[in-house]
Amino acid sequence: MRRFWRLVLPIVGILLFSLVSWHSFKVSGEIHQHFPNKYFYWSAIRLDTDPANRRNWDVGKCRDNDENCWELRDTWVDPSFFDIFVLLTAFPVFVLGRLIVGFLGTMGINQLTSFMLLMPELLVIWFYFVGRMLDGWIQRRSKRSVSSPD
Repeated sequence: MRRFWRLVLPIVGILLFSLVSWHSFKVSGEIHQHFPNKYFYWSAIRLDTDPANRRNWDVGKCRDNDENCWELRDTWVDPSFFDIFVLLTAFPVFVLGRLIVGFLGTMGINQLTSFMLLMPELLVIWFYFVGRMLDGWIQRRSKRSVSSPD
């Protein structure tokens, strides 16, 4: 039982990330079916799929007199409670990951691809670290309770 949390938490973290990713791809697929856009929203994090602007995205731009047109660049995404839980439990990882992905985006690398490749590794490291701290805390507490006379 000494290594329980350091093994379980990384698995739980990857499962949580996978569920939020699945939901984000599902919602994005429904939206982009009618409105092609270069931005992808992972929960409330906007990722640029074409930071170097290699594709022509002006095809679907809105005209001044078009009432039924809207662009997804400034779309507000309301994250669910589950999304907020994932973002808060691994907040330092998402800050670091967003900085790295943003830097790679300035070099023209697809932010969605780099985010999806980078975040699982960072999440495993983070949740392993948290699990290791939790296992150590539990072990120290159990030693204190055994050694202290009642």
